[in-house]
Amino acid sequence: MPNPSSENSTNSSDTSNGLWQLGSFRAFVCMRFFWGISQEIITIALAWTIFQHTHNTLSIGFVGLSSFLPSILLSLMTGLAADKLDRRHIMLACSALLATCALGLCLLTLNGYVLLVYGVVVLQGIARAFAQPASKAIIRNLGPTAMLPRTIAAATMIQGTATILGPAIGGLLIPLGVGVPFIASACCAGLSFFGALMLGPQRAKGMSTALPDLAMLFGGFTFIRSQPRVLGAMCLDFIAVLFGSATALLPFYVTEVYQAGAWAMGALRTADAIGGLIMAAVLTRYPIQRRVGLKLLIAVGIYGLTTIAFGFTTHVAFGLVCMVILGASDTVSMVTRNGLIQINTPDHMQGRVAAVHSVATGASNDLGQFESGMLSSAIGGVPAVIAGGVIATLAAVSWPWLFPSVRHADRLDDRPEEKANPIPAMAK
Repeated sequence: MPNPSSENSTNSSDTSNGLWQLGSFRAFVCMRFFWGISQEIITIALAWTIFQHTHNTLSIGFVGLSSFLPSILLSLMTGLAADKLDRRHIMLACSALLATCALGLCLLTLNGYVLLVYGVVVLQGIARAFAQPASKAIIRNLGPTAMLPRTIAAATMIQGTATILGPAIGGLLIPLGVGVPFIASACCAGLSFFGALMLGPQRAKGMSTALPDLAMLFGGFTFIRSQPRVLGAMCLDFIAVLFGSATALLPFYVTEVYQAGAWAMGALRTADAIGGLIMAAVLTRYPIQRRVGLKLLIAVGIYGLTTIAFGFTTHVAFGLVCMVILGASDTVSMVTRNGLIQINTPDHMQGRVAAVHSVATGASNDLGQFESGMLSSAIGGVPAVIAGGVIATLAAVSWPWLFPSVRHADRLDDRPEEKANPIPAMAK
């Protein structure tokens, strides 16, 4: 008699292998991976360069604010564009703009024009504001419907790997020279452009051809409000990233607490990458199948507690251990959160929902950087990191009562809210 678990494992492996045989998926991987690498290299290189010029954590915060503002100001427009236009064309334009920004930052930092850097960061933020919902919305159409859960899991892993590796690469490139990380970022943006070029047409299925109106413009917010599970997952990540980001103040810890050089900055970001990659490998081999909501809450709780521990570190060795754990817990959170949101969102809503998600999560990295810079300027870098970890931990503990649907989420493809709360007519 055949073993059901063995049979399921084989089917899962065959599905995963079949996914990589799809040309559209391979093109998407190239596009999304190198886009993420390029973005993260810019982020880490700018944080280090600006701090070395100013020795003021507030200046790092203003970099995050400059990148964040386009995401929130353009969120309605970017989401609708991803649902109305060919998503591939959006990614081509954004990749070209990102490469241009990286080269511009290289020239400005080499010549010490720190103030002009903020203007280029705003342009980079505009590129990201349009790219995030467009790239996320593409995922649902990369393979057959039956492969959707596996496609989302694989795409999340690709994005997570880029998010993890990018800062590590940037940190390792910093000692080679001020302009080197930005040149590397421009090259990665070029590879992202090539990946987008290899994609076929990527238009939303089932999207109305009518002219945009207010109901269509605010459709993403309306849909999210009708889905407690989606809303809860987004809000939890927003709180955790906004207040619990220790990485934003790494230049302060390396310089003022550890009294080390650029090598320590690279080592800490590499440790974060190692933790994330180890967890990504584990989740690829043993994907989360049950109690995804509970595991999301546990991952955020571990993230918060580890941030507190990192805040108390006085030696780089212990800081490295904390960064490994932070990278691993953040990967679990990202995989479960993205799966819950994307599987519970229909294709014609993907762009608008992803735009809101980008503001709530992706852009909160920049707002968190600004918050960390402001708070550390007011109370000091160490208390700021510890306070952020406490807030993230409290969020994980309180969420089961604030959003019971998140705690009760069992499988990624269970969608009870859709039955109880059908998509509002205005969002269709």
